[in-house]
Amino acid sequence: MFSSKIIFVLIIMLFSIFLLNPYNSSYGTFSKNQNLSSSNNLFSESLSKVPPSALYESDTSVTDSNETNVEAQTLQQDVPFIENTIKTEIKDKTSSSLPMNMSFQNSDNNSTTQNLTSFQSLREYYLSHWDKLSFQSSFNTFVEPNSTLGYGIFKKHSHEFVAGDPIYLYIEPIGFKHKAIKDEFGNNMYLTNITTTITLSDEKGNEIPSIEDVHSAIVKSYNKITELYLPISIELFSPLSPGNYYLEYDVVDNVSKEYFIIQKDLKIINNS
Repeated sequence: MFSSKIIFVLIIMLFSIFLLNPYNSSYGTFSKNQNLSSSNNLFSESLSKVPPSALYESDTSVTDSNETNVEAQTLQQDVPFIENTIKTEIKDKTSSSLPMNMSFQNSDNNSTTQNLTSFQSLREYYLSHWDKLSFQSSFNTFVEPNSTLGYGIFKKHSHEFVAGDPIYLYIEPIGFKHKAIKDEFGNNMYLTNITTTITLSDEKGNEIPSIEDVHSAIVKSYNKITELYLPISIELFSPLSPGNYYLEYDVVDNVSKEYFIIQKDLKIINNS
């Protein structure tokens, strides 16, 4: 009796397992219209494209929404790093295409101030040695009339001049001194005062007084100047006869009372 009941229960259990088996021939075929979608709804794929072996793998689940959100948050956190990396690569490529002697200058105010301070210190050092120089001519030459346009800007002329032509001498003096003065508002200024006296003699040493023989150069500046040029012209009251002459320029610094002399040979020729 007891064994009959056991057999009966076992038969009922086996029958139930058979009916509930998902791989039973009557329930084991998936519909072709049934889709497998991801948890974040980014894609859908027909089951007919899934290899049959994948259906029996132990882990066939799609990543759940929580894991997807974590990945998205991680990616968003990495965005600044990725952008910086891209910018750095672009900058490196751009810099590598520049010439070797080209570089970007830093316009920082501190650097500008340091450069200005260095320049001012260098200029003060230069002026301290300037004051030790004796008053003299560093350069002088005859020049074409009205060709002097600035310091070192002129057109040279030989020592030969046509009778009746004006005579110009260009001089660059150095070592002249500066006198401290005030302007009308009481601001500090510096005075440079140079006088040039010209003497003309013939080849026998006889002075010829028929020239305007005094030139004055008076300069007032807010900074001590060092680049000064003197365009000295001679105006003759009467044309010189052809021949050889001597010009003497006595240049006096009225601040320091120093002076120097320039002597020039002069040849007057006929106008052919």
